[in-house]
Amino acid sequence: MSLNDYPNTNTQPGITRGADLSAAGKALLYFDYATTAGVDPGDEVSLEIAADGKNFTVLQKFTNIYGKTANSRRYDITKFMSANTRVRFRVTRLYGGPNEFFLVDNLTIEAHKVAAVGLMQAVTNRITLSPGPLSIFDSDGSALIVHVDPDTYCPKGEQAGCAGGARAACGIIQFVND
Repeated sequence: MSLNDYPNTNTQPGITRGADLSAAGKALLYFDYATTAGVDPGDEVSLEIAADGKNFTVLQKFTNIYGKTANSRRYDITKFMSANTRVRFRVTRLYGGPNEFFLVDNLTIEAHKVAAVGLMQAVTNRITLSPGPLSIFDSDGSALIVHVDPDTYCPKGEQAGCAGGARAACGIIQFVND
């Protein structure tokens, strides 16, 4: 995307992009930008965002830049997430010379869904918290490991990688007297 106001129109030309972020739990905006050799400190481009598509908030003003530059930016835009999120780059001052351009590339809005929180309940008669042969409280302690993949029950005996793959969660089980 290329922004300038040449010849000077006395308007504020801009570029707007929209995204439906209503199903996201977190959103990030990032992009690369560059300016051309004619840019001077009086030129200004504003980056703005609106959750409702109309009422924009300034995230940053790109000003006080002299000449040719290149950089990147990243913003957490989670608080602006909606079905009608809009991002706008707008010339807010000058950029009216023949070699004054503000260039935007690799504009990305990255939306992340929030992981669902769930509850799993399992009932078994293979272990117990009570004393006895099936108690998990034995002389050398106990731990719980939840694997990513289903348990194969190691048909060829204990061997590396056969118990269900990588660990999803684990912890030590301790008896606590109150």
